[in-house]
Amino acid sequence: MTYIQIISYCSTASTLIPLGVLLFYFKELNKPLKILTTLLLVSLICDIINLVIAIKHLNNTPIFTLYTYLEGLILIFFYYNVFEKQILKKISLILLIPLTFALLIGTLYTKNIFIVNTINNVTEIIILIALSLLFFYNLLKDLIILNLYSYYLFWINSGILIISSLSLFFFLFEQKIEGNLSLAYLWLIFYFVNIIFRLLLLIGICKYIKQKT
Repeated sequence: MTYIQIISYCSTASTLIPLGVLLFYFKELNKPLKILTTLLLVSLICDIINLVIAIKHLNNTPIFTLYTYLEGLILIFFYYNVFEKQILKKISLILLIPLTFALLIGTLYTKNIFIVNTINNVTEIIILIALSLLFFYNLLKDLIILNLYSYYLFWINSGILIISSLSLFFFLFEQKIEGNLSLAYLWLIFYFVNIIFRLLLLIGICKYIKQKT
């Protein structure tokens, strides 16, 4: 087993802690956190399927494409429930249209579910970056929360913005990197950032639970 595989397993396992906390306190969660629970469950299931597929040396592109769409769909509804202004809620729902079109157009363009759906991936990433930046803009513009570090959504949204930005960086550079070693290091960075993302989610979840108990 290589160190890259070990880090990838740690990245998958990092989902268990925030998911476990969410499930334990599920009855006390608000709607956005219940939606986040759904995302982590879907993520864990897809990661386990990907591990099985990798062991069997099969192509996991269909699972990756499906998860990308489901992640975008779930997080759009997450932000829909987070935003209080009706205009922001409408913007969130409108973004379902390009997300779905990107999946359909990308699939029709490639005509092969085993080829990476570039259109779907990039569209989902841009949508999540836009929503996370919109959240921060609205938060800072209206000065809704005075102490940002105590606000659970600050940590969760920061995690979403970081992982989405890195995913865009990763996707763009993956196409240009030559050599298996360089690509392996890029994946290593992605796994580490994914662990940091789960950690930021956990901090946000704990902030919420602390305020409620």
